[in-house]
Amino acid sequence: MTNNPKLPDISRADAEPARALEIQLTTRITTQPLHYRSGDEETALASVHSLFGATRKLLAKHPEAAAFEVAALFLLNSIVRPNTARWHRWLVDERFADERGRRQFRYELKQLQPRLLEFTKLLQFMVLGPDQSQSARVLFAKIVELTSDPNRPVDLGESVPSGIGPEVESKRGLLHKDLQREADKPTLSENEPGGPRR
Repeated sequence: MTNNPKLPDISRADAEPARALEIQLTTRITTQPLHYRSGDEETALASVHSLFGATRKLLAKHPEAAAFEVAALFLLNSIVRPNTARWHRWLVDERFADERGRRQFRYELKQLQPRLLEFTKLLQFMVLGPDQSQSARVLFAKIVELTSDPNRPVDLGESVPSGIGPEVESKRGLLHKDLQREADKPTLSENEPGGPRR
């Protein structure tokens, strides 16, 4: 999958798998509210993760649905997978047992839901057929543009001044001049601060 995929023209073959995936998305927690007092995170994660199996089956069953394939692969690999990979790690690390972990999951799911709802609009264009190719292409380009590349290099920002000054250079083999002067002395005398005590 390229970093900037282009949606081919919609064909009649795209309608059936697009409608099936639209149903999967709109009837799961992927697009429905998850109130803090209802549901549980593990079940919600399983529901989101099940999109992979359902979509793979649709792709295998409809190999002639070229526009659907491009869109579905982008959905799985660039929109859903970055979240499910992280959430699965949390599940393994038992972060859902902690209130903070549960709240973070629900927050991130809530951030994902509008993107998936936007994707259902794209699927609706595919269901309507070839006459909607241009509208679908414009919407897909918008979705791609608003989606971070999951393989992008991480930008941690500018250097942060730490205030420890030239002492950092000692890690590279140079000592601060005062420390170097002390290190160059053959021995410490009893009268010097830090010298041997009897």
